[in-house]
Amino acid sequence: MNRGGIETWLMQVLRRQDPARVTFELLLFTPEGGAYDAELRALGVTVRRCPSPRRVGAFLSCLWRTLRTGHYDVVHSHVHHFSGIILFVAWLAGVRGRIAHSHLNTEGLDRASAAPRRLYLRAMKAAIARWSSEGLAVSDQAAGALFGPGWRTQAQWRVLPLGLDPAPYTRPTNRAGLRASLGLAPEALVLGHIGWFRPAKNHPFLLRVFAEVLARRPESRLLLIGEGEQQEGVQALAGELGVLGAVVFAGPRDDVPALLQVMDVFVFPSHIEGLGLALIEAQMAGLPCVTADHLPPEAWLPGASVTALPLAAGAAAWAQTILEVAGQPAQFPAPHPYDLTHSLPLLLERYEHYRR
Repeated sequence: MNRGGIETWLMQVLRRQDPARVTFELLLFTPEGGAYDAELRALGVTVRRCPSPRRVGAFLSCLWRTLRTGHYDVVHSHVHHFSGIILFVAWLAGVRGRIAHSHLNTEGLDRASAAPRRLYLRAMKAAIARWSSEGLAVSDQAAGALFGPGWRTQAQWRVLPLGLDPAPYTRPTNRAGLRASLGLAPEALVLGHIGWFRPAKNHPFLLRVFAEVLARRPESRLLLIGEGEQQEGVQALAGELGVLGAVVFAGPRDDVPALLQVMDVFVFPSHIEGLGLALIEAQMAGLPCVTADHLPPEAWLPGASVTALPLAAGAAAWAQTILEVAGQPAQFPAPHPYDLTHSLPLLLERYEHYRR
């Protein structure tokens, strides 16, 4: 299993699980060799694998066989629209608890889809409504995207916060030493971002914002954590903008809480997010954050430093805001529902509802 927002949350849940209360098994559709595989083995978590859903027959056969023989109380599906298929097979296999979990706000993308795709989306949403026992979402926007605009009127659907353990984000770290290991000078103004190199994360806009910041503060650097299919294109654009030498491509990392403490400002200009778990991580680390104003407001933690701007304001306005908040002292959030000690019992309560 590789790193990502959902995976980060899931690993924190697994590290805190009580095996006497709930036993977790994972069913993945990816090949072995993921970043979390060794830790999953160390935690004693059983990992099962099925072929890619693109191999329809082999995938459905594997899924049916796994769910039918596993004697599961709950199947918790995190694959958005495709959960319609997963939960239908779970129903056929006699699984009582069939949970669809929405982590994305895809309403805009869904509306812009071609006709065949819209038919698929309509069928999957109908399947989720029919074959799920309940649906969870990370935000109101994510709930509306998968469960429909009237989701609040139906007891089947609810928002459940994705909690994280706040302790690693406030743990003292060797900021100077970590900066040096990344080639970042002590005096550098470091802007940071965490996310897959995918269109939704809006790296081209982020680079243009950074170009504006660099023109005003030549000691600035941009730290990008993550990987993805668009990384080469982002690197090429950085070269075209003349900022490539000031951008650090750190790749996927397992020390994100420490790396957040290397940054001065966290910048999050995504086009779409179901919640924005990376933004929550940055706030837990006390960073001033500049984010797109259309993202779910549930991700803005009370007491944290978050400035929301429209993407239409342009790169220069974003750069000015970043420079205004840079240098703020660490501002940690007040108690909030995204603390794992609050959210994990709520999740386990949903699972135990289906205990045989």
